[in-house]
Amino acid sequence: MSSSPPANLQEALAQIQRMDAAGARIQNELAQAQQQIAAAAAAAAPAAPVAQVISHRAKIPSPTPFSGKIGTSIVDFLEQVENQFTYYAAEFPINNPANMIQFALSWVSAEVLRWYRLLVASTPINSWAEFKAVMRLQYQPIDSSHKARVNLDSAKQGGGVQAYTEYVQKQMSFISNMSDEEQVHDYIRGLKENIALEVAKGDPKTLIECIAIAVRTEAYSVKSRYHAPQSSSGGAYRPQQQRGTPMDINNVNVNDEFSDSMNSSPSARSSRESHLLAVIQQQQENQVHMQQQLNALFNKSQDQRSNNSSSSSTSAPASSKVPGLSLEMFNKCREEDRCFKCKETGHIARGCSKPIRLKW
Repeated sequence: MSSSPPANLQEALAQIQRMDAAGARIQNELAQAQQQIAAAAAAAAPAAPVAQVISHRAKIPSPTPFSGKIGTSIVDFLEQVENQFTYYAAEFPINNPANMIQFALSWVSAEVLRWYRLLVASTPINSWAEFKAVMRLQYQPIDSSHKARVNLDSAKQGGGVQAYTEYVQKQMSFISNMSDEEQVHDYIRGLKENIALEVAKGDPKTLIECIAIAVRTEAYSVKSRYHAPQSSSGGAYRPQQQRGTPMDINNVNVNDEFSDSMNSSPSARSSRESHLLAVIQQQQENQVHMQQQLNALFNKSQDQRSNNSSSSSTSAPASSKVPGLSLEMFNKCREEDRCFKCKETGHIARGCSKPIRLKW
């Protein structure tokens, strides 16, 4: 049985060619569509972020956690938090008070945080100033301002300027409505008399100016506990050195004596020169006295050694080991080569078994 394969084969080949052409066309259209999608996505995507150079700054101490209990200061806590805001200004912009308040609340105890959440549930807090006001109202005693003013009224400088300044600034931190004039007045009033006078002469307008003048006055004060009081004649007074006690010449400030004498009147200069000569003469006398004492001690020790040697020579040597043997008998036995015990010849006392004879 026969068929027409050539006619069917040609039709199949033509159909295959048509299918290949259609597949190539579809692939070309698909590639073009993918390119268009990629171009559209690239146009719609935002620009790539520019790398920022972040400067690494040294960290400052963190705020001390605020517990809200007696003995903790809300004023100190708020000042420490605001110091963080100033130093890290980029992280705490002033137009974002919520960020600032949230940072402060991260350093309070659970009791303080619970109280604040109950407060804002009924009274919203919208600024940092409001936050500070409610914190002060809740945790700063009502009479703290009055007590601080009482402490300032009785404050007196007993030691250095620095300790007094720290105390005064601590008390003033509890008074929110204190003017510059009040601060200057209260600060000067408690200073020592000589320092207060110099500060008042400077006519300071602020507390900072007062502190600067007070510190400088204390540093360059002429009055010092190392300066000796002045005598009526104008010369420096020094207590008279006791006789027999060596005086350290290093304690005599010759440079001070010389400089004072060059800047004084002829009579005062003569008095200082006489005083200095007297000091030198006293030192020389003390040295002579010390040498005499040393010589006396040396001679005494020599005499004691001589007496000890002479007393030891009056008794028989311990090597004889013969009780009651006199020095005369000991010398005679040694000269005649006799035994120290039995007084016979031919042997020594160490091996002698005869009784002791004290006489011949």
